[in-house]
Amino acid sequence: CWVCLVCVLEDISENDAVYGSDANALLKSINTFEFLFCIYFLKNILLLTNILSKYLQSSSIIYSNVQSMAKETIQELCNMRCEESFNNTWNEVDILRKQYNVSSPILPRKQKIPAKLGGGLKEVENTTINKHYKINIYFAVLDNIINDMSERFEENNLYILNCMQNTPKHTQH
Repeated sequence: CWVCLVCVLEDISENDAVYGSDANALLKSINTFEFLFCIYFLKNILLLTNILSKYLQSSSIIYSNVQSMAKETIQELCNMRCEESFNNTWNEVDILRKQYNVSSPILPRKQKIPAKLGGGLKEVENTTINKHYKINIYFAVLDNIINDMSERFEENNLYILNCMQNTPKHTQH
């Protein structure tokens, strides 16, 4: 429960001389829109990938099923990569933000370029907060997960595994 976690961290922050500063730093980190957005978004991704994950851990795995389950999971993740899905996530997190009294979303600060690389401020595209989250977090994370899963579940690799499964097992005498 979010409220319970915040209450415990506030209590530790105010009353524990040893761990109070750590609790306060953690509280500041999690009490942001960005943290809430990422936790909510990743929870949805984990819900989508959970069936495949559990199947891959089972002892009675059939590799041809893995191939179709992986394709379906990747397709569901691809379906999430749209304006409507992002907006639904954004709106649901905004409701949670208000419910839990979390700060409003903000754009990240401009990054400084190290002096040895010329110094100055890194150019940041003039963008809205919503667009920043959509491009730099939501779509970027989905793209990475989709690409990684596609690589890991390439048809050739699964075909080889499936063939190996169908070969008779040799036992040593």
